[in-house]
Amino acid sequence: MKDILQRSDPFHGTTYVVHFETDQKQGVLQMRRPHVVGKPKLLSINHVNNQQIINIISPISKVTERFNLFLERYERNVLNNPSAGPVRIIFVIFREEDEKSGKDNSVSHVTSVLDQFRARNTRAMIEYIFTKGEFNRAVGLHAGVMQCKDDEIVLFLDVDLKIGPEFLGRVRRNTLQHKRVIFPIMFSQYDPDILDAAAAIDTSIYPDVEHKVDINKQTGFWIYYAFGVAAMYKSDYLKVGGFRLDIRGWGGEDVDLLKKMIAHPTLDVMSIVDYDLIHIYHKRGCDVTLAADQYAMCVGAWAETLGSQLEVGTLYLNSHNEL
Repeated sequence: MKDILQRSDPFHGTTYVVHFETDQKQGVLQMRRPHVVGKPKLLSINHVNNQQIINIISPISKVTERFNLFLERYERNVLNNPSAGPVRIIFVIFREEDEKSGKDNSVSHVTSVLDQFRARNTRAMIEYIFTKGEFNRAVGLHAGVMQCKDDEIVLFLDVDLKIGPEFLGRVRRNTLQHKRVIFPIMFSQYDPDILDAAAAIDTSIYPDVEHKVDINKQTGFWIYYAFGVAAMYKSDYLKVGGFRLDIRGWGGEDVDLLKKMIAHPTLDVMSIVDYDLIHIYHKRGCDVTLAADQYAMCVGAWAETLGSQLEVGTLYLNSHNEL
């Protein structure tokens, strides 16, 4: 047995999704126990193809430290791990030409880094395509999806995320064509500088933040309200109409896609925490020209990444000489 997932639904009762492995193949056993007293009802048994390719799609516009670190982690955790299975990355590069020269130097830098990475890792399936205009996540993801086959899994992922083979295995097991899409819940790391500053004031915090890669309530938090990471078959993406391509600026495209998936009568949406999906902390800012609702979401998301209530409260009270 690989793992068991449980979901409680006020209308249907409790649903169990059991992943098991035999000598020949893997399977998914789904059972539902209704509210009435009785035996669980077997809903379905599905076989899982461990060699099903996963297409990671990531829009980018330039080389950043996050981009380089993503490639390093991918090489270490995925390429060098046979249990990760077949994975292809499609980077969608936004090209913004300089009005005077007609060239975009950032694009050539990105392609140079990727070409060097592919030369070092000849087994890596890494591709890149270009699209014109200002960076737009929905447009980039849609362009990447259109490079895939209808019966392939597409996984929307940003370069500030850390993944591993176990996460990819759960993507394969839980994403079912015509039946289920997944919106995994990631763990987001707090600002390491704030962790160190708070621990220096209140030493009781130190044991929890000594190893910042640990998952606990002082090193980060689960982002239950973020839906930017998602996995589905291309055919199901097209079935609901895909992303809205007219959304500009930060955020909104992921929630719109989620609503379409929930509203579709034949698709089940699974959203579960995943310990192998980590959002690496990075400094961020919010564009003041964003629409009011987008700006509010951006500021709220930024504020939550700073630190826990204990850590931020410790720094606040110390700054007011109340500790």
